[in-house]
Amino acid sequence: MNPSGGPALIAVDIGNSQTKFGLFDVEARSRRLPSPVAIHNQSSASLDEATLRKWLEGCAAPRVWRVASVNRPAAKRLLEWLAANEAAGAGENIRPIEQRNLPLRVRLAAPERVGIDRLLGAVGVNRVRGSGRPAIVIDLGTAITVDLISTGGEFLGGAILPGMGLSARALHEGTDALPLLAPADLQAAPPPLG
Repeated sequence: MNPSGGPALIAVDIGNSQTKFGLFDVEARSRRLPSPVAIHNQSSASLDEATLRKWLEGCAAPRVWRVASVNRPAAKRLLEWLAANEAAGAGENIRPIEQRNLPLRVRLAAPERVGIDRLLGAVGVNRVRGSGRPAIVIDLGTAITVDLISTGGEFLGGAILPGMGLSARALHEGTDALPLLAPADLQAAPPPLG
């Protein structure tokens, strides 16, 4: 499953709750931000080797793996599995993505403390934002991050807030009468006045 027949790029986003795999056609250069040809999601709590192996059957080889992670134990499990399994088709083509490898200037006192997910969001927005325009990147996951990108494309920092699930759990556990709402319960917007 790689239309151009070139090497298959598998980009992995290991979050606190979910691990997302995307197969990209590295020869397709028609878009500023490419879309994956195929995707696979699983929980970050454990590596589901059987379903990952099955998904990989549909992915062309050779494979180039790029792994971004904010979950160190999950990243360690995946990287060890990739190194030990020929089914992954990775060989020597496995590379964790690190801040120092990104085309991004981070204007903070401790840039090494910024999550790679936030930095990759900034790299992505720099590909699509207008020249000389600042940007705000909002990512909703286990946490909600809000980050500012300067007019020159520099990462200036931002805020990390509890995500929808964490907030719902905290409200339920910290109050007497509020029920626990799962994110699935919030598919439609509630009325503006409760």
